Amino acid sequence: MYHHLETTKKQFIGKTLESITEIDPRPDFDDAVLIKFRDGAKLKLNVKGDCCSLSMFYEIVMPDELKGAILEDIIEGSGYDDGRLSEATADSQEVALSKCKAKGIKTDGENYDDTFSIWNIVLKTNRGLALIRHLNISNGYYDGMTYYQTV
Repeated sequence: MYHHLETTKKQFIGKTLESITEIDPRPDFDDAVLIKFRDGAKLKLNVKGDCCSLSMFYEIVMPDELKGAILEDIIEGSGYDDGRLSEATADSQEVALSKCKAKGIKTDGENYDDTFSIWNIVLKTNRGLALIRHLNISNGYYDGMTYYQTV
């Protein structure tokens, strides 16, 4: 069953982070990310665009030193500033599109290339931040949703 962040994250706070990986990637759309914890727990993130909208994950930033770190919080939004890491701020449109192009992700299409929303999912740990970045491209009337699922 899918949930939104606030109803899901509580069961993962305090767990030891093992890995973050893209799953089910397609050449023009990465629709899911899997976060694994040392005790075997898994959290799957999915993005889905509304009508005339395309949503995709385009970057995971997880430094090696975060493997084995304790998860303190999960925050979703366009940026995060805890006074330590400026890279947690959402990418500009140009930077996001450049990263997508470098990965071979198609970001243009009929009826959904006018408006860009760029978001971060920040995993705050006792050793620093991991970032999962996603993008929504639409005609300006629609956006996407992120869904959280325990696996």
